[in-house]
Amino acid sequence: NHRYRRVFFLPGRPPIFWKKLTIGREPQVHFRTNMDARKTRLTRRVGTLVADKWTITGIAGIGGMAAVYRATHRNGHEVAIKVLHPELLQHENLVERFRREGYVANKLKHPAVLPIIDDGTLSDGSPFLVMEFLEGVALDRHVLSGSKKDAKRLPALSQAEGAYVFRTLAEVLVAAEASGLIHRDIKPANVFRCRDGSVRLLDFGIAMLEQEPIERGTATGVAVGTPSYMAPEQARARKELVGPHSDRFSVAASVLTLMVGKKIRHADTHAEEFALAML
Repeated sequence: NHRYRRVFFLPGRPPIFWKKLTIGREPQVHFRTNMDARKTRLTRRVGTLVADKWTITGIAGIGGMAAVYRATHRNGHEVAIKVLHPELLQHENLVERFRREGYVANKLKHPAVLPIIDDGTLSDGSPFLVMEFLEGVALDRHVLSGSKKDAKRLPALSQAEGAYVFRTLAEVLVAAEASGLIHRDIKPANVFRCRDGSVRLLDFGIAMLEQEPIERGTATGVAVGTPSYMAPEQARARKELVGPHSDRFSVAASVLTLMVGKKIRHADTHAEEFALAML
């Protein structure tokens, strides 16, 4: 019997581990993907203390930019702590986008928007945001994705459910317009339904303030958002044309998608999705 492991390093990414175990005559090969390595590393934070007052008790979710942890304050109050992945610290625009999410979200006073109650930086330099912990499900669980996740897909929303989501998001947009705020990434994955049935709009990381003379956190001339739900002017990266009407388009596209149960724009590649969004 023998065993060995090789480690491959890619710039700016977690290591990829390849391990082969030979037991008798039956070799077993295991491939640990970047996501597996990332989850292993992030799990080490469980049980640690953040800012001398928040104890991390578990991982609630892992996204492309950040991990969300379940945590408890020393007074017993439970919260969610969102932490930027450390390998992204070298990208100043992503760090800036992450940090300003708290400022932008707190500018919008509405019960369907999560306020950021604390922020700071971990010992490894990763910025974090503290917010209310939500129990429920993101509404993209109701949309066919063409992947293995479809096996756990929830039914499309009923007319009554769709109307409630639409009304809630419309109320948020009224408050956002009054504050000069444009979300720019309204989609089912950023709409969360809590166990009590209430709906929250999440992730203001790429939101734009209409009065900002220079857009920070995103590159000039680059479209930001999710093509399946963005308005044509946003897909064309025409920042001067993007406004509250762009968010209204995204709300309508999202709710229609949720009630049909599949994307209203279908394409085989990300580039084709953007092309369709420009029409």
